[in-house]
Amino acid sequence: MKIIYENKEYNIEKGISIGEAFKTEIEKSNKEEIIAARLNNVIESLKAPILADGELEFISRKEKDGRNIYIRGLLFLMSKAFYELYPDALLAVNYQLSNAMFGRVGNLEITDEVINNIKNKMQEIIDRDLPITKVIMTQEEADEFYKKEETIRGRLQTSVDKDKVSLYYCEDYYNYFYGTMPVSTGFATIFDFVKYRDGFLVKYPSLSEPNILQENADCLKIVSAMDEYDDINKILKINTVHRLNRKIKEHTGPKELILISEALHEKKIAEIAQKIKEHGNVRMVLIAGPSSSGKTTFAGKLGMSLKINGIKPVTISVDNYFVERLDNPKDEHGNYDFECIEALD
Repeated sequence: MKIIYENKEYNIEKGISIGEAFKTEIEKSNKEEIIAARLNNVIESLKAPILADGELEFISRKEKDGRNIYIRGLLFLMSKAFYELYPDALLAVNYQLSNAMFGRVGNLEITDEVINNIKNKMQEIIDRDLPITKVIMTQEEADEFYKKEETIRGRLQTSVDKDKVSLYYCEDYYNYFYGTMPVSTGFATIFDFVKYRDGFLVKYPSLSEPNILQENADCLKIVSAMDEYDDINKILKINTVHRLNRKIKEHTGPKELILISEALHEKKIAEIAQKIKEHGNVRMVLIAGPSSSGKTTFAGKLGMSLKINGIKPVTISVDNYFVERLDNPKDEHGNYDFECIEALD
């Protein structure tokens, strides 16, 4: 096989893994920073076999795609640590908070002792540099596998129409993760595991400062909003992907979910309008968001709700103030860039 790497052509044996074929090149560079590869513009594990000619570049944890793999690997390490120390823990990773993932354990109080135990176990797993291996099964093989295994880890895959079911293994621990994973546990050079509110944070570096861990701000508004939605989803019994899929499959499920979401949205808008009225001195309300995120629709609904509260707002939409299309700047791909300030008149 012919592979182009850094403008140089390499003759590679077909079927050999990327990591093995380019072992020397990886060692010449900063080995700890390389976490995956991009072969013919497709993100691949360093264990992936080379089966066709193409172009190769390595992915560092200091770029966006590499950072996502780094985060995924940290969550795998954390899950394995819980499995070894607290095998009955009902572990859930909830959402991202700044440069960290926030999670809870449903049946275990997160004490300082638990935090220290998990952090130390994660570091032990990292120091051992254990291989992480992807195992692919057919649906039939997966069904047989889960008949023997009394666990829900990765089982969600068997409830959907998939030809293949995949699990990542490290020793006797396995779980399902969507996307490429590091090839071994030694990848994690910078991380922290700390207590936060009633749960924990798995911390990792930012892209802007990839060699340090930043202090996490106490994101009270985000946490409050997320917790509120989590409580609602629990009541509706759609707080997991499996439950949501099951609800969607019901005859009236999708329609009911849409109506509930719209009702909740209207409720939130009414609350905002009420707060504006109670404040009594609001002269301007600014609504931010990327293109096509619903700003104009939201502004219109908020305006109606304010009128119900006896306020007469004037709605000004940025959509009405774009420059003529011929004058609109284009991005690096030649597409119109509606996000830049020059796009506005």
